[in-house]
Amino acid sequence: MGKIFYVSDMHFFHFNAINFDKRPWSTVEEMNEGLINIWNERVTDEDDVWILGDISWSNNYDARCIYARLRGKKHWVVGNHDYKMMNNEELRRQFVDVYEGYHKMYEPDGRCVILSHYPIFMYDGVHRGNIHLYGHVHTNEMDCNFIKKWKAEYEAALGRKIPMYNCGVMCSYMNWGPRTLNEIMEANKDE
Repeated sequence: MGKIFYVSDMHFFHFNAINFDKRPWSTVEEMNEGLINIWNERVTDEDDVWILGDISWSNNYDARCIYARLRGKKHWVVGNHDYKMMNNEELRRQFVDVYEGYHKMYEPDGRCVILSHYPIFMYDGVHRGNIHLYGHVHTNEMDCNFIKKWKAEYEAALGRKIPMYNCGVMCSYMNWGPRTLNEIMEANKDE
């Protein structure tokens, strides 16, 4: 059995994401190749990768070729930029399964993980220690500050930490590619 990885907001073929996220590439072609290389350095064909939306800006043949080059068994939780791809059956066949909204899954050690493209403040099992992974907000200062403020207030009221983490590729701890749950949690242990 391989590892389980998580990632969001790859935005293949999306030129504006280069500037918006301060990505370390100059062109879409460089970004696409860079993201593929980083992914394939971390992921083997035996691994599962949960993609939490906004995979690509394109649903054409080029996009299918990109996904085919990515190692691992790919699971897709649809994001706001993905709906144009939903009806592309050839593209959907690149994924083990496709979920709209959110998906509840379990790590092999029994930890329950709530997966969504969007941050969910009152996610399933927030009071029972379930973990929530999301994307969508990139590193937008206003959105991230709102989430931090809400989280801090809620944690103070509950008297414990709420395990919810942004797994967008642009987050410094994601370093432009998929990460395991342990890697994501370790990188955020001081939050």
